[in-house]
Amino acid sequence: MSPTVFLSFAIALQLFYNIHGEISCKNMAGKPVDWFIVYKLPRLHHGQDEQVREGIAFYYMDSESPAWSRSKTPINATGHAVEHTLRQIYTHDKSKEVMYALYNDEKPGKETSFTYGHTKGDVCFDKSSGFWLVHSVPHLPPWANESYAYPHTGRMYGQTFLCVTYNYDQLNLIGKQMMYNMPWVYDFNMPDSFAKTSPQMALVLQNKHVKQQPWNNSVVLQSKGSQKFLSFAKYRKFDADLYDAWVAPYLGSPLYVESWQNGKGPTPSNCSGQYKVFNIKELKVGTVAFDEPHDHAKWCVTTHTAIPVVCIGDINRQDSQKQRSGGTVCLQHTAVWKAFSSSVIRVEKCQTLTRSDQDPQALTGL
Repeated sequence: MSPTVFLSFAIALQLFYNIHGEISCKNMAGKPVDWFIVYKLPRLHHGQDEQVREGIAFYYMDSESPAWSRSKTPINATGHAVEHTLRQIYTHDKSKEVMYALYNDEKPGKETSFTYGHTKGDVCFDKSSGFWLVHSVPHLPPWANESYAYPHTGRMYGQTFLCVTYNYDQLNLIGKQMMYNMPWVYDFNMPDSFAKTSPQMALVLQNKHVKQQPWNNSVVLQSKGSQKFLSFAKYRKFDADLYDAWVAPYLGSPLYVESWQNGKGPTPSNCSGQYKVFNIKELKVGTVAFDEPHDHAKWCVTTHTAIPVVCIGDINRQDSQKQRSGGTVCLQHTAVWKAFSSSVIRVEKCQTLTRSDQDPQALTGL
């Protein structure tokens, strides 16, 4: 075989793999990765550079490099982890070999639902593996017969993304969690062969949800790379704050929570229980500092190094959201915990506090 023919064959083989390879989260170079986290920075007029001032800058970390790295590529462009990952949906529109579901309580356009879960994300699998992308961005992503585009409305505030690659046998467990989350699915593809082996996900795509207690459910999901993730999902009849009523006592740790507090009935920091839950008021991601009103992200971090857990999800600490379905996905990972814990600059005080309750540095021991 001549060098030219061999090179052509190699290129064709790579293209085939790119199109027909196993579905997974993709890293910044478009290569398969076990998981990644993206923190899109808010639009800050005092920002150090143009991308920050325009609200299109983001930090990135993944399973191979679990520390914040500032992306040179803006979130509204192509050629970054979020776009590479979602591209797999756009290249498999209505394929019989791939299932996908796009959901958002604020779907592309101007429609908003207050009855479906306050939950945003995307699921895409072939019969080998796939990804579950949980995020906080309204109106994202575009429909499956279109292509990736980041909404202009998503620039103003900070946003978070968590993408995890799972083997196919985890799809039905994800479907079970989504039965509690009650997502507003606006575009999907579910071939019969997938529906038969993942009946819970098939029910979700028929707008089904849980009908009886318990109104919440947790499950351990294992990534393709064997990292364990703990999914918390609540149906609206749970009727309580996700974090202080469930996540904090389940993990056995106080929490710092970053969530949207600009809506109706923000829930104040709660120091009444054994495990206190503090609203974050000021934070710093990488080198960029901002306060909570600029952030639409939804995440929490434990306050002690002994339980290094970070959760990323789609529900806020607001009175109105006690009656909304939604959830969060957590991982125990020291490096990720350090990245998020060190981002906490100031928290909302409770009425009665000890010194350590007021001081994030004292609580984390950093």
